[in-house]
Amino acid sequence: MRLPDGKTLTGFSHEYKRHGTTTLFAALEVATGLVKTGHYNHRKRREFLDFMNDVVAGYDKEIFVVLDNLNTHKPKHDRWLQRHKNVHFFYTPTHAPG
Repeated sequence: MRLPDGKTLTGFSHEYKRHGTTTLFAALEVATGLVKTGHYNHRKRREFLDFMNDVVAGYDKEIFVVLDNLNTHKPKHDRWLQRHKNVHFFYTPTHAPG
């Protein structure tokens, strides 16, 4: 976007530093309103998969999961997702309002 003075307006990223915060994962079962949660001290792939294992336990039907673009959600080669054929991940657009 160009400003009236001819200079170009550039965007910025709203990435943040954690500063000692913890991680809360939550999953909503739309049909029942049930919310499953997982609280962790770290935000790593291991914690995310631990939470996802709790979410999918006991389900034999398809599960559709909407995720943001957090790096722990999107590995280059997702072996967990390959083992869970009934789970489908969908990602929100980068920097979309949450």
